[in-house]
Amino acid sequence: MMVAVFDGLTVVKITGRANANAAVDFKLLMNGLRDRGHRRFALELSECQMMDSSFSGTLAMLGQKFANGDGCKPIHLISPNAKVIGLLESLGVENLFGVLTADALKPENFQAVEPTATTKADVTRTCLEAHELLCALNPANVAKFKDVNAYLAEDLKKLEGGGK
Repeated sequence: MMVAVFDGLTVVKITGRANANAAVDFKLLMNGLRDRGHRRFALELSECQMMDSSFSGTLAMLGQKFANGDGCKPIHLISPNAKVIGLLESLGVENLFGVLTADALKPENFQAVEPTATTKADVTRTCLEAHELLCALNPANVAKFKDVNAYLAEDLKKLEGGGK
């Protein structure tokens, strides 16, 4: 992940795969930026090959959390590919985000973000939270993620020492 600020818009560039492992660092980064006063966000996705449900659920969670009730989208997507748009549509969360073009962005202005040390429990917790939110936002997702949520909840319980 890389970050840049353009005219008050904080842009996070995602390259490669936006998956469960990346979701933890993404959530920490976005919450940290928000805590430091950033309010307008965009994800530059021109080099994002794919996005999984854990990452998209985390993205949706942040979209809801950052909304301020004025009807404006708190997070915009820049140059998402058809797979990413298709996933967001199939999960019923595409309405949480606006779409922008990348015309004004200059890649040399981006700064790399160092990944954090995350545990398996961090990743599992983030995945579970993401999938639970996807189910809450769209009842059609309940059937899709019922088994995933059960597995993640049990795995998290074991990882946190509550199971055998």
